[in-house]
Amino acid sequence: MANKIYVANEQTVQSVKTEVNSIHSKVGSGSDASSASTVFGKLNGIGAKVSDLLAPLAQKIGNTADTASQQTLFGKLKAVKDDVSRINTNTVRGAVKSVQRGIVTFNDNDYSSRNEKYIDRTVTISSVNPSKSLILLNNSLAGTSNTATTSDGTVWAHEMRGEQSTVKSFDATNFVLTPCYQKYQDGRNPSSSGTTRYGSVSWQVIEFF
Repeated sequence: MANKIYVANEQTVQSVKTEVNSIHSKVGSGSDASSASTVFGKLNGIGAKVSDLLAPLAQKIGNTADTASQQTLFGKLKAVKDDVSRINTNTVRGAVKSVQRGIVTFNDNDYSSRNEKYIDRTVTISSVNPSKSLILLNNSLAGTSNTATTSDGTVWAHEMRGEQSTVKSFDATNFVLTPCYQKYQDGRNPSSSGTTRYGSVSWQVIEFF
């Protein structure tokens, strides 16, 4: 038995074609504007609104190139990373950056007969930051003023005008010490010039991070 072929009439074909064209027009294309009344137009409109909503969030998030000073999520993460790095560095090295030590011995060169003036001593050091440093001194002499009584009851003084060294000034590469000495004066003879006993001072300059 031979196969039968059915051919739709022209009216049916036109109806189907019209319906297909209608569907195509409603779907539209990917290039449709967001204002177009098509499926792609509506989707593009939704995409645009989503982009508008996400833009401020993206701005707050930033990107991996942001610096620690930028007010973004990546900027804050960079700041935290930098802080942790500094803490680790100082923890490994310790709080003390450098220590310098020395001894200063005073002598007659630190005294001028003019107005009985004792001369300060300048100590040169490797460069430090004075605002992050301190100086420790250990004097070998203490300032004293002793008295004694003679057999006739006279009270007289000796070893007076004792002075310990102090730091007079301090900058990046040196500091100035006042002299360490004891001026011996026989109280029974005030007009005598007396003698001077000089001392030594050990010092430390400690610089911190």
